[in-house]
Amino acid sequence: MATNAEALTQLTNRRNELATNLNTMGVSASNTETLKSLNAKVLKIEGGGTSTPSESTGLWTRPTDRPVKPTMEDNTILFLFGVGENMPNDIAFQTNNSIGSYQIDWGDGTVETLTTVYPEHMYDYDSIDVEPDSNGYKMVWITMTCEGNITLLNLLRRHSSRLTVVSAVATVQVFELYIQCPMLSTLTFGSSTGNVSSGTRYSLLEIFSLSENNITGSLQYLLINCYSLKLIEKLEIEKAINLNYFMYNCYSFNGIFPDGITFSNAGDNFMYNCYSYNQKFPDTVSFDVAGSYFMYNCSAYNQTFPDGITFSTPTSYFMYYCSAYNQAFPEGVTFNKVTLQFMRYCATYNQEFPSTVTFRNITTYFMASCTSFNKKLPVFSATGNNLQYFLNYCSSYNYSVTIDLSYVTTAIGTGFIGTYNYAQKGLRLLNMGSVHNALTVAYSPMSYDALKLLIGDLYDRSSTTTGTLTITGCYGASEFTSEEIDDIKNTINWTVVT
Repeated sequence: MATNAEALTQLTNRRNELATNLNTMGVSASNTETLKSLNAKVLKIEGGGTSTPSESTGLWTRPTDRPVKPTMEDNTILFLFGVGENMPNDIAFQTNNSIGSYQIDWGDGTVETLTTVYPEHMYDYDSIDVEPDSNGYKMVWITMTCEGNITLLNLLRRHSSRLTVVSAVATVQVFELYIQCPMLSTLTFGSSTGNVSSGTRYSLLEIFSLSENNITGSLQYLLINCYSLKLIEKLEIEKAINLNYFMYNCYSFNGIFPDGITFSNAGDNFMYNCYSYNQKFPDTVSFDVAGSYFMYNCSAYNQTFPDGITFSTPTSYFMYYCSAYNQAFPEGVTFNKVTLQFMRYCATYNQEFPSTVTFRNITTYFMASCTSFNKKLPVFSATGNNLQYFLNYCSSYNYSVTIDLSYVTTAIGTGFIGTYNYAQKGLRLLNMGSVHNALTVAYSPMSYDALKLLIGDLYDRSSTTTGTLTITGCYGASEFTSEEIDDIKNTINWTVVT
């Protein structure tokens, strides 16, 4: 029997799902409403909605002047195509060789039974007897159905009239796309270039749905450059092995992901430049194989991550330029593979990291330009020998930083911390070995007392070669007398450069 907490979680999930479905059907709803309120709104479903974000949640709702979505069965693909005045008004795609015959209703009175793997169509704006929507498009449903199994779908193919024109990206005038093909094993939708040098792009797409499928290979570039994407109705991607560039440059997206999604296959550039996104991820997400540029420039994002998330795999540029983010990370979080540019330009962030956090592979520009940050950092057990620009321009930071050098097996060199870092109360080094013979902390705000403590942490090089400590420009550097500098040289064999 479920506990009270589990039952409450299930009710909350159902409420969120109902609110999302109501918005999809054109009825404004918020996941902050009660179930009683949401249930009453079911009776208002007629199709349509508004084209403005909900004031309470920021969720986009489907425009009221769009045609109602048709009923779908397996092996059905639906496109909502906007026929525009003085626009190309063409569409083409590719399906599998073994499909046999299939039917396409192009929505303008043309219904075809085809066997070609390259269906295509062109519309005539004036001949379509449909009222234009508020943006001047005449919306028509394209419905592809098949008695056999659709196993391949390539949406990047250009219409034959545009195959020889490569001077510009071919924009496909599809505003909504629903794919319900249980045996679909190959989906080519997004690409860095398309199938010709200039590319094919679904930059007008606002709603995307991918139901149960059999895709076990790559979904790289899925939804890349879908600048107008607002809502994801279904997203069955858990079998795929590669989601590099997932939602790259989906500038407008601020929707709620479907419950149950994990993103366990997320790769590099996950949600890169999704700078409108500010919704909570489902509790099921894990980001098990997320790589570099995780949520790069998601500048509106300011939500708590689900409990239990680890971030054990993201590497460079983690949450770079998430300038609104100011939430505490969950207990147990680790960042052991994060390297350079960790949270750089997160200018609002000012939260304590969990006591269990580790940063094993941190390198350059750690939290650089996090101008609001002023919470004591945990001890760093770094493995790299370059932490240059550590806390660079973190002008509010007013604590010391402690770095354990036990795992650093090569000389840290002059660029280990570098210049202009803001460890205002000092830098402490633990377990410094003989391999480390140079250190530069120039132009930091460290006081005389803080610099004295740092010097006390230096490896005693009396029985080996001379080390060099550069403290030029530090606030307390000028207070060192020549006698003190000589004493440091004579006692532990370090030359201090002021």
